[in-house]
Amino acid sequence: MIAGAPESEAKQLLLPYLKHLLFFQLARLEPGSISFELFATFCDPSNEDHDLEKLKFLCLLRKSGGL
Repeated sequence: MIAGAPESEAKQLLLPYLKHLLFFQLARLEPGSISFELFATFCDPSNEDHDLEKLKFLCLLRKSGGL
């Protein structure tokens, strides 16, 4: 998976092409389908809204039995 791949130039070139909003929506619909590591890859650490999204995702994972 992309999240588990080591940091590399290829990974950095690929990430902008993946739609982060698609991952946010998929994570809401089916939390177990995306790992937290992959979800966090698409979050900007300087964006407070993304911090809230990560917290919501962790809550969804816990509620669905994924944690």
